[in-house]
This record gives sequence, C-alpha cells and structure tokens, in this order.
Amino acid sequence: MSEQIKQLDAGVKIWEKFEYFNLWNVTIQSLAKNNIIPKKDYWDYNNKRPDWLLVDRSNKKDPRIIAVIEYKSWEKFQKEKDIDEAVKQCNNYCQVLWAIFWVATDTNISVWMNPNEENKSNEYIDSFWILRSYSFIKDEEKQKLSNNFYLQLQKKDETNFDKLNDEVKETLKIIKRILESDLWKNNSELKDTIFVDPTTLAKSVWQDIYVATWKEPEKCLYNVVEIFIFKFLSDLWVLQSIYSFNFLIEMVNAKDSEEDILTHYANTIRPKIKKELFPADIEDWTTIMNWTIFVNEADKPVLEFAWLFKKSIIRYYDFWDLTNVEKSFKTKLYETFLKRDSWVKGMGQFFTPRKVVWNIVEMAKVENLPIWARVCDPFCWVWWFPLEVIAKRNNKDFIVKNNEIKQNIEYFWYDKWSSEKDSERTIILAKANMLIYLSDLIKEYPKLTKEFSNIFNKTFKLKKWTLWTLADVSDKEEDKFDLIITNPPYVTSWSSILKEEIIKDQEKMDFYKTNWMWLESLSLEWIINKLKKNWRAFVVLPDWIFNRLNDKRIRQFIIDECEINWMISLPLNTFFTTNKRTYILAITKKQDKNIKQIKPIFTYLVNDIWETLDVNRFDTWNSDLEKAKKLFRMFVWNEEYFSTDDNRCKIQEFSKFEEMVNDNWTVDRWWSKEEKIELWIEEQEETLNIEDFLEKLQEVKLKIDEMEKELLELMK
Repeated sequence: MSEQIKQLDAGVKIWEKFEYFNLWNVTIQSLAKNNIIPKKDYWDYNNKRPDWLLVDRSNKKDPRIIAVIEYKSWEKFQKEKDIDEAVKQCNNYCQVLWAIFWVATDTNISVWMNPNEENKSNEYIDSFWILRSYSFIKDEEKQKLSNNFYLQLQKKDETNFDKLNDEVKETLKIIKRILESDLWKNNSELKDTIFVDPTTLAKSVWQDIYVATWKEPEKCLYNVVEIFIFKFLSDLWVLQSIYSFNFLIEMVNAKDSEEDILTHYANTIRPKIKKELFPADIEDWTTIMNWTIFVNEADKPVLEFAWLFKKSIIRYYDFWDLTNVEKSFKTKLYETFLKRDSWVKGMGQFFTPRKVVWNIVEMAKVENLPIWARVCDPFCWVWWFPLEVIAKRNNKDFIVKNNEIKQNIEYFWYDKWSSEKDSERTIILAKANMLIYLSDLIKEYPKLTKEFSNIFNKTFKLKKWTLWTLADVSDKEEDKFDLIITNPPYVTSWSSILKEEIIKDQEKMDFYKTNWMWLESLSLEWIINKLKKNWRAFVVLPDWIFNRLNDKRIRQFIIDECEINWMISLPLNTFFTTNKRTYILAITKKQDKNIKQIKPIFTYLVNDIWETLDVNRFDTWNSDLEKAKKLFRMFVWNEEYFSTDDNRCKIQEFSKFEEMVNDNWTVDRWWSKEEKIELWIEEQEETLNIEDFLEKLQEVKLKIDEMEKELLELMK
C-alpha cells in the first residue's frame, strides 16, 4: 500500500465487513494498484480523486465498492449550482467504480442517490462527453431519503457497533437497509419492512400445550411467551452459539434425545436469559420468566414434557424470523388467551377489556404528557393500562444515548403480592409483554438487555405489604403523580383486614380521612391524595360506590378535592362474567380546594363496546364508547357552546352532583325510562287490558291441550 494512503490513516474497519477510506488526494489508479478497489484501468478517471469510499474487502481478490461519498463545505452546499456540481461529480465516480450508491453531504444536508437507475429528468453529459443520469433513493413512504450521512470515525477498527456514537449507528442502519433493498437499474426505493403476525403460531403452540397438560390457559401462555422471547432474542443474535435457538435445532437435526434438548435449554440457555441478560428485581425477584410446565420451581427440566418442548420449538423454527412483529400481535396476544382462563373469569371484576382500556387511554390524551410526567396504575393486575399508554406514545419515552436508556416519562405500575403460589405471575407476564411491546427498540439495541431489564423492574413492582400499594402514604409532592389511570379492585373480603392495618399506624390514619367502608373507597381516596394539583385521574369504579349511603363521604371528598370532568356509564357485563354496572370517572385535582367547581360535567350512556358482552366476547362493529370519546373531545374544546343530538350524551350541571351527594351519582338513572327505551337500553313493556289478557290465556290453554293429546296418543 502506498505511503500516501498509510499517512491518510485510510481503511478504518467498521461494523460487519466494511472498510471506510478517507482519501482526499489519492487517485483512483493508486487505489486500484493497492487492491482497495478492483484492479483495472479506469481510463479517463484514473487520476480523479474521490473523497471517501465505503468498501467491502472481505474477498481481497475482488473488493466491492459499496458507496462513494463526497464531502463539501457548508458554503459549497448552499447554492443550487454548487449542489448540482457536487452531485454530478459524485455520480461520475460512482458509475465508473460500479458502486451501489453515493452520497454528497456537508454533514448537515445529505443527498442519497442510486447511480444505476436511469432517469431522463436527471440526465447530463460529463466532461468526457459520456451521457449519465441518476435517481434519488426514496424511503418506504416514497419520499427522497434525507437522513444525514455521518461516519466521522476517530480510531482504527470500529467493529463494535454498540460503542459507536448514535449518529454513526443511524447512518449504518440506513446503509444496511439500502443493501437489503437491492437497488439497481429498476429500483431506487427502500423496501418496506416485512412484519409478521405470529398469532396463528401462538395459538397452535398454546393448543398443543393445553391439550397435553390441561393446565390453565394462563400457565399455557407462559410457555408460548417464553419460547417466543427465546426465539426473538436468538433472531436478534443476542443469544448466540450454545445459547441460541439454532443450537437446539441442530440438536434436533442431530437426533439428540428430547430429554437432552430440554435439559440443555433448562440448564444452559434459561440461566443465561434470566440471570445474565434480564436479571431479576432485587426486591420481588421477578424477571421476564417464571417456572413453566417445561421447567419447575427449582429451574430443573420437567422431562415428562420434553417431547412437547421439542414439538414447540420446531413449530417456532418453521415460522418466520421474529425480529419484525406486527403491532396487533403485541396488543392482542394476552387478551386472546387470558379471557379463556377460568381463573380470569373468576376474577372478572379486575379484567378490564382492552377495548375499554384503549378508549380511556385515548380520552386521557397521553400523547400530550410532558416529558417529566409521572404516570401510575396503582392496581395494574393485567397491566393493559400501562402498556397501552406506552403503545399510544409510540415508545418515544425510551431514548438510547451513549449506550444508556433515558426515560422521558416515569412509569409506576403496582400489583399485589400474596402468599398464594404463582401470585407473581401477572408481573412476570407484564415484564415479558413489555419486552414484546419494546421489541423494535430492543432490535435496535440488542446489547442493552440489562438496561431494558432495569426498566422492566423499575416499572412493574409487586407490593408485598398487607396494604400493598395503599401502604404508601407519602404526602411529598415528588412522590405524587401527574396521571393516574386504573381499575381498582372492588371486593369486600379484604376490607376489614386493611382497616385493622391502618388503625395501627397514625400516619396512615392521617392519610385516610373519609372513614371509608370498602376497598374501592379506600383506593379512590389514595388516588386523589396521590394526584398532583391540576392533574387528572381516570378510574373505573362499580356502581355501589356512587349509590351506597355509607359512601357519601368519599363522594363529598371527590367534590372537595377535585373537579369532576366526566362520568361514563358502562353496560352490564363489560367486565368478564361480572353482571354489574361500572363507570369511568375522570377527575382533576384542584389547585385550591376552596374554589367551587363551575364547569359542567360530561355524562354518557354506553351500551356497546366493540364486542359482545357474553362469554364469547366476539368482536362487533358498534362502539358507543368510541362516540363518547369523540364527543368528549369536542366538549372539552368548547364547553360553553357544545351541543349534540346524541341522546346518550347529557351535560349535567355540577350543582346536580352536589345536590345528590348524599343520595346517588349513578348517572344512568338520570335518563328517563322512555329515553332508555328509545336508546335500546331497556325494553318496552307490553301492557294488556283484561280482554287481551284473557285472549292470551286462552291461546296458551289451547296449546297445552294440544300437547296433552299428543302425549296421550304416544302412551297408547
């Protein structure tokens, strides 16, 4: 290699198999002689000097030029004439060198081009009288690629992707996409990412496990999710060599025994995932995996199900790569299986349908939260509120810089621990599901598994006290929340135990002042106390908190401490197997509780929620909740002049809530029977005079006589 090339510190090895050459005054002929580019005569361009080259020299005998890069000063990249000159010069080099693409840049503005696709609108004649043209590289939205090109490297052999700065990483990702898109004579568009939906795969694996074990659907789901995560991390190359999914497939192909395959997974791969990549929380010791039917509590293989484990991994192997998963799979997977669970059906009052969660999150306008906000679900259970908030904000709250994950918004999701076996399973499933939700980000930063694990562990917490979440009675402003969105438990069995715990502690007695009777009242008082002034809570509550005489104190507490924004009545059986009416209450904590509410309150009667309200929960095309959401946004926009012809909506004056505080706030009672019949909420009662009633009796008598005759004939 020439001394000139050595002095220029050329040939920085970067990422996979690329070398980046900083050339400046090195001629194309010199590059060919030194085997940096293919050895041949480049004729009129032998003495030309490109700025930079990106080359694949993994085959030393046949180096492949990936890209030509021309750097221009800022001043030379302002005028159209200068840009045109830079573009043509770069395109000339690129076509002569048979490069795949080229970039002209001043490090702030970058032009990405395909030299191989002819374009009459970009034709020109170079200085050697050769007709040339080029095409703009376009992104998946068919817009000119405008991302900045940045490969400013300081050291030799920058092969560790994780140690590169963020701008270089983004540039390399675009280069990889260009190479995967097969740019050539007939194509200058980057390929759309192909997303896969593994729902059918998940159902088939779940079915195999369910039929073979007859375990609860939730426990079967553990296994489906665990193998999914294992395959996903392998597809990302986070798990390699003896820890990878392909290693198990090699064992299958080598006809190793089913027992050996499961043993290797349980003893070698699982500890790698649980202890090294995603270590457990030091307080509740939960991680993204629990024991399953394949691995027991001691993390030992359950060999009687080795055949089933082998069958499951083969099913996953036959499926697509899992690095790009459809969003719908992430959001629907858990509901698909959990709503079949007898345990879930027995706890139906906690199992908020995702369609309800989704609409509440949209009503809360979480996309407008400031980046310093603290968001909490103090009773998360199936954790759809937290994950829907993250999904609605498009995962933009997790920013990776310098190999550290920064959070724009702090999330706090709590669940209750009990002494029952598997009580931590919802938190473990929540962490696993959060991993699936953030799979796109994990795909970009596969080496930051411990950092992601820290986020999962900080976000989801099992509270092991008797009072669990309700034991936190800190009144410090920094311990309060900007948004609380939740469905608190409403069961009576814990109330007396909790009351005994509170009476023991004066600090808790000072915190809970409403002399509550039931758990949901206690939970609502906690929510209001932990809410920052001028910030909101969205709470799903049962009807009895709004009509029981003993709960008048909590209703008065709401009026004293908060403004009521809206109250939506949900239909019976909104919650799985719970034939009880529930309400969505939206409140804002007052800045000054001495100021009386003036604003009116939006109320709405919901009858349809986009799914049937029976055990099957089939999807439907109707949603009054969707209509309520849209109308509420219009109401908030212009409360003074808001009007609607939707009879399900009524704007109530605050004075009505104030007057009814000792009676009831079950707003559906504030619609007349006639109005409900018109809305198909109640059926029209048929009234009969005496003559009509007698006629119907006679009709029934005739039918009975006919049936009696038929039976007598049969008995002969």
